[in-house]
Amino acid sequence: HLDITTAHLDSITGVAVYDTVAGNTGFDVWVIKLDEDYNITAQTSYGWGQYTETTDAAVDVQGSIYFTIRMYKKNFTSITGESNVTEADTSGVLYMVKMDNELNEIWQRRLSDYDEYIDGIGMITLGNGNIVLLGEEKEYSHYNAILQCVNSDGDLLWRKDFSSISSESILGSSIKYSSIDDAIYMLINSNAMSNSYKSEDAINGTMDYWFAKVNPTDGTVIWDKTIGTNEDERYYSEYGDPACFVETESFLYVAMTTKGGISGTRTCERKGYEDMLVTKLDKSGNIILD
Repeated sequence: HLDITTAHLDSITGVAVYDTVAGNTGFDVWVIKLDEDYNITAQTSYGWGQYTETTDAAVDVQGSIYFTIRMYKKNFTSITGESNVTEADTSGVLYMVKMDNELNEIWQRRLSDYDEYIDGIGMITLGNGNIVLLGEEKEYSHYNAILQCVNSDGDLLWRKDFSSISSESILGSSIKYSSIDDAIYMLINSNAMSNSYKSEDAINGTMDYWFAKVNPTDGTVIWDKTIGTNEDERYYSEYGDPACFVETESFLYVAMTTKGGISGTRTCERKGYEDMLVTKLDKSGNIILD
């Protein structure tokens, strides 16, 4: 797993999962800075116990680097830098680190409570410099989606929970910030029926995609659309490939893998056993063609 972010034109900073502890069966997070010839000019690492992983990274306009770390508790050994992690954490911890362009740590902030088991999915920088993280929490037999917004000092500004969004993992979901619309767009695997945040039922009760435009000031849903067929749709693998959508000045395009034929929101003929279905929407969430 490797997240590459460009802090300045004369350097590249990568956040990578790498096993840096001899004899450890798990992983540490290894953060490296490369010059234009790919020589390592700075590096540091984070780790504890048996398994530590990074989930995503972002860079703000000042060149500061943000990344999230998920630490799973199993056989504590040592804890690097995080004073709030204790034996009371039965399910591990999700937290965020901010660094300058030379990999000097500025702060760490915890993003999960003691009874939560949150995985990070994606991170975006808003136009005002705040950072929004999309996470997944498994709760009993279902999964919740969680949005958390922090400022450049790491203070939590707001949190939005989308409970029971799926009966399966949503790690292949995606989040993006639109500077054109000053809005957050989310594309999340979901088989949820209509509820307080979702305006349409899952199609035939199968796994579809929930596409939502979200207010960046508080996480409320501006509009949403369920896209899919009467079969399962997903763009997810064991490696966590993101769902695919792009934006232009006036339109949004969503792509997903499906086995479903003409049904639900799909109007075009199927091409094979599994197709890539591309759907075009306007900026109000109306489907134009597929």
